[in-house]
Amino acid sequence: MNLPDSVQQQLQRLLRTGMDTGLARLTQISGAPWQVSGLSLSHGPAQDLRRPAAGGPQHCAALFTMPGGVFLVAFPEESAAAVARAFFKGFSKKPDAWKGKEPDAVAEIANMVVNPAVNLLGDAALMIIFLSSPEVWRGDMSMLDETAFGKLLLREDGAAVRAEIGIVSPELPASGTVIMLMNSALAEHLAEALGA
Repeated sequence: MNLPDSVQQQLQRLLRTGMDTGLARLTQISGAPWQVSGLSLSHGPAQDLRRPAAGGPQHCAALFTMPGGVFLVAFPEESAAAVARAFFKGFSKKPDAWKGKEPDAVAEIANMVVNPAVNLLGDAALMIIFLSSPEVWRGDMSMLDETAFGKLLLREDGAAVRAEIGIVSPELPASGTVIMLMNSALAEHLAEALGA
C-alpha cells in the first residue's frame, strides 16, 4: 500500500476539519469548549499499528464500523462521567440525571464527533460511507484497541492506516481519544480520489 505524504496530509486535514466540526457541536451541548489536542497518522502492517501491553485506566468507548474501516471514541471513566454530567445537563433539570448513563452519553457524543469526519471522507472519496450504530465497550485502551482491530476487515496484504486524535475540554475537565482504522482497500480508494 502506497500512501504518499501529500495524501497523508490531506487525510489529516480532512480528519481535523471533521473533528473541529463535531467538537463545535459538543461544545454547544456540553457548555464547555472542546478542542483537538493532537493528531497522528501511521500506516503499515496492521500488527505493527496495535497498542502495546494491557494496563492503564478503564475507559468507556463507542465503536463504529464502516466498509473498510472502524472508528473508536474512548473516554477514561472519570472523563466519561464529566461528559455525561455536562451532556445531560442540557436535557434534564435533575442534577443526577447523568448517573449510570455514561454509556448512553458516550454513544451520542461519539456519533456527534465522528459523523462530520466520516462525511468529509466520503465526499473526498466520492462515495457514501455507511456507519454502523455505536457499540459501547468498557476496558483499558489496549483491550479497546484490540477490539477495534478485531472489527477491521483486512485484505491479504494485512496493511492498515491508523489515525489517533486526542480531544480535550480543560474546563470540565475531560479528555478522550478518537481512533480511526482503515484497511488498504479504503486507503487506496481515498488516495486515488485525493490525487495520488
